[in-house]
Amino acid sequence: MQIRYGLVKTEGTTSFFQIQFRVNQEDEIFCTDPDCDGYVLAFSYPSADGNTSIYSHYIFPNSFTGIYTKPDLMPLEMSFSDGSKRYFDKEKGFSYTTPNSDEQRRAEIIYCCVDNRLKSNPTTTRCSGPRAYRNVFDPSKAITVQ
Repeated sequence: MQIRYGLVKTEGTTSFFQIQFRVNQEDEIFCTDPDCDGYVLAFSYPSADGNTSIYSHYIFPNSFTGIYTKPDLMPLEMSFSDGSKRYFDKEKGFSYTTPNSDEQRRAEIIYCCVDNRLKSNPTTTRCSGPRAYRNVFDPSKAITVQ
C-alpha cells in the first residue's frame, strides 16, 4: 500500500490533510498467490488532544488499480502549548521540534497495519483476529474499495 498526504487548509494551529491510498501492484511483495484476495488496512492518526487514535478500516481487492481518496480530511494539531511543533513536508513526511530544540525529528504519528486478505481465511490477518500482531482492523467497520 502506498499512502499520500496533501495539505488542504490550515485553521489556527490545526492543519487538514487529504489522504490517498493506492495498491502498488508493481511492488515485489504484491500478493500474487491464488489464495490472496487483496489487502486489509487499518489507518489511524491522533485525535486533537493526542489522547486517542482515530481509526479508518479498508479492504482493497487485488483488482483495485486506482487511487482511493479518503472522503474526510485528517485534522492534525501542529502547535502545542509547551512550544513543540509538527511540520509537514511532501517529500519527507511529518516531523516535529521540541520546545528546547529547533532540530526537526521524524514524527511517527500515523499508524497503519496492512496485511494480505486470504480467500481461505478472510477474517484473520496480522491486523485482526485472535493471533494478530496488533488487533486493530475491524471488519465490521471496513469500507471495501472498488
